[in-house]
Amino acid sequence: MEEAPGAVCRNQCGRTPGLKHWSSPNNDLTDEVPEQIDRLRRLRMLDLGHNALTRVPDALGNLSWLLEH
Repeated sequence: MEEAPGAVCRNQCGRTPGLKHWSSPNNDLTDEVPEQIDRLRRLRMLDLGHNALTRVPDALGNLSWLLEH
């Protein structure tokens, strides 16, 4: 069972600073993406599309290091 993005970030953001790709599309995720998402400084690709997320944090807009597709 896949953890919701909020749980993953709360549990892993500080412990996985080298995470480069986070892809969880079409997983019926409904959790929030927490503000701690901006701790993932090496993250280059984030795909949480086609889910029912309840909240997207302002910090997501600060992830200027993400690559465009």
